[in-house]
Parts: sequence; C-alpha cells; structure tokens
Amino acid sequence: MVVRKEIKSYVIRTGKLTKNQNNALQDHSEKYCISYKSEHIAEVFPKKQDIVCDIGFGMATNLIDQAVSNDDFNYLGLEVYPPGVGSALAGIAKNACENIKIIQHDAVEVLNNMVPDNYFVKVQLLYPDPWPKKRHHKRRIISPSFLNSIARVLKSGGVFQVITDWDPYADYIKDLFVGDKRFVSVEEHAFTEDSMSWPNPTETAYAKKGINKGHAISNLIYRVC
Repeated sequence: MVVRKEIKSYVIRTGKLTKNQNNALQDHSEKYCISYKSEHIAEVFPKKQDIVCDIGFGMATNLIDQAVSNDDFNYLGLEVYPPGVGSALAGIAKNACENIKIIQHDAVEVLNNMVPDNYFVKVQLLYPDPWPKKRHHKRRIISPSFLNSIARVLKSGGVFQVITDWDPYADYIKDLFVGDKRFVSVEEHAFTEDSMSWPNPTETAYAKKGINKGHAISNLIYRVC
C-alpha cells in the first residue's frame, strides 16, 4: 500500500542559528515552548484571557511587539524554522513576556489536532508564501480545508486576518471566501471601530520589502458569523 505524503505549505531550509538564537532555544524552550501532540491543548497560559494565534511568525519581531503592547491578550505562535523560534524565545525572555507560547510544528497539523473548538479570538497570517508558480499553488496554506479549520477554532465573532503583497494571491484568497456563509468580510475602518477590538500587526520586514518593490499591500480581514 502506498501512503500519499501530505503536501506541505513550506520547505524546511537549513539556516544557521546565531549564538543568541541557539542559547535561547537551550535556555527557554522548556518554559515557553509546547511540544506537538495529537491531543488538545490544556490551559498553558498563566492568565486566562483571549488568545491570538500567529501562524508563521518568522523572526518574531511583530509577535513580540504585539504581545508587549497588548498584554491583555495571550499569543500562541506557530513556526517551523528553528532560527525563528530561537529569535522568538530570545525576545520573549528579553521582554519577560508571560503571554506567549510557541509550538514549533506545522500549523495545519496544530490547528487540526491540538486546538479545541472556539479557542482563538483571532488568527493572523502575515505574508504567507504565495507560491506564485501555478504548479506550486497546491502548496498554498490557505485552502478550503484550511478555512474549515479556521472556522472551527475561532470564537463566534473572532477574526481571521491575512496580509499579502502578492495581488494574485489576494485575489485567490478573496475568491475562496466568496459565498462562504461562515465568514463576513470586514473593512479596515470597521475593524478598528468594531465594538470588539483586536490587536493589529506592526509593519514587518516583508511589508517593507513589498513596499520597496512597489507592491500593493492587501490587508484581508474576515469575521466568523
């Protein structure tokens, strides 16, 4: 019997850890990292408050900034790359962030196997790989099955936010949400004026690169009905 390998939305690249990242992984993983298991997450944060999920946080600059500025929210960061996790742990320790936990594992598997229903108030995905070549579109993390997972893990009224600087990818995402009655599109002004407020991302390195290349930034926000 041939078992078909699941297509991942990423390719693991071998990146050299800096001394600071390596030290952070050794010194702080036990306190701030959660091991991947095929079972639901228990209570893992010191304070019980709304939880934001940051998928693919990269070098964690935005994750740390948000957590420091919004300490009335908890943050669960999902990332597969060791240098990013090491950078996140260094930032968490430096800023004494007790409202962040990290899982170093495939986000799709984490959402499907570890996260209970109605767990997050917000899921954010900043500058995911658009996999621009047509033959690679199957690797895009945002798909109908991914939306099923997002709809399940978000609380009623919670939001999914994705930011991209690749217009064809933005159009692809918008098309996926068209006709999906579980979500309603939220205009940016409505997002900031809504009776329920969510923390917003700060400008990322990817945003700056996109702007420097003349790319339009699409900030797409959808609320679970």
